[in-house]
Amino acid sequence: MGGRVKRTGNVIARTVVLAALAFALLVPAGRVSAAVTVVPYLAEQAIGKAPDLKVYMTGSKINKTSQVTGAIGDIAFISDGDIATFKESKEPISYIILMDNSGSINEGQFQEVKIQLEGLRKSLKKGDAMALYTVGADNPQGEKTLIFEREVSGKDKKERKADCEAIRAVPYMNTAESMTVLYRSLNQILQEQSSPKKRTVILLITDGEDDSKGKDIDNVSTANTVKEASVPVYGIVLSAKPASTGEFEKQDEKIDYTKNEILAAKNSRGYYCDCSVDATAESVKNAFSTIQTILQEETYVLKLKAPTNQAAGKGSLCLTVDNSAVDAVTVDYSNYEEDKEAPGIAGSVEEAGSNSITFTLQDKNGVNLADVNELS
Repeated sequence: MGGRVKRTGNVIARTVVLAALAFALLVPAGRVSAAVTVVPYLAEQAIGKAPDLKVYMTGSKINKTSQVTGAIGDIAFISDGDIATFKESKEPISYIILMDNSGSINEGQFQEVKIQLEGLRKSLKKGDAMALYTVGADNPQGEKTLIFEREVSGKDKKERKADCEAIRAVPYMNTAESMTVLYRSLNQILQEQSSPKKRTVILLITDGEDDSKGKDIDNVSTANTVKEASVPVYGIVLSAKPASTGEFEKQDEKIDYTKNEILAAKNSRGYYCDCSVDATAESVKNAFSTIQTILQEETYVLKLKAPTNQAAGKGSLCLTVDNSAVDAVTVDYSNYEEDKEAPGIAGSVEEAGSNSITFTLQDKNGVNLADVNELS
């Protein structure tokens, strides 16, 4: 496999007994299993400025010849230009990383995570951005800690060095009091990222545990927030240390929920790599490689266009790709290109009566009612 992971079968809910397929995966040492759903098309994210819309899509069948249409309410979109992989598009990307540094995770894997994060930081090109937070805390009401937040502009040798030093300095909280405020932190980030201006992905590096306490941060509400968010959530699931006596079942329930609901492709619109069985540093290295391959080489940029620059606010984008319906993705379609050109007369002017004429005005962007008071 060499760092690449073949996507293995549909994730089937255990409650659907008739459709369940029980099987065991034996993962050789040093490899990582990618818990991904082989759906034909998965709309990860959409970003628009009317009349234009970009969709970032993965899936087992998406390719450069796919036929795409879409709609936000009664606004229809058609394909506008060639389909390219994200790497080929040379577009920027923003990584927001929530990294567990509590004592519940495997320490060897934690150290490898820091090595891989350094490599990711060094790989950023102009326009890319990266924010790194730790989610280890000493109480259930604790908050995430910002390690650094950076947008790359031109040469950033000095900044890159400082960020890598900050990554190396992230502590491993190997104490009995250490906890993980994963869900609270994830909810906060998703609320902040309601209208991304460029492709933005969240990466959770966690064993799946969560100790967050407070309003609207339980597992169910968090899963709903993830599902309705404007940005996708990817994950690298590390091996967890066994909990104290009497806590095993509770711990396993939390980890299972994070994997099967929070990080499930049907909700997160991303994928996760499971390094929890093979608790090695090499599996973490392979997981980073797998995620990067999906993000850069297996994600396609679909350009769509509407007939007018009519905006629609925040809504659900429904897509059809190669005659297959795709699960809707939330998009903020509030922004639009201003109509600065006066309409022109299309066709001829005709006399309609003794004191009236008829003619047709044509505007390349149609009519956006927000522009009607503009003199032009």
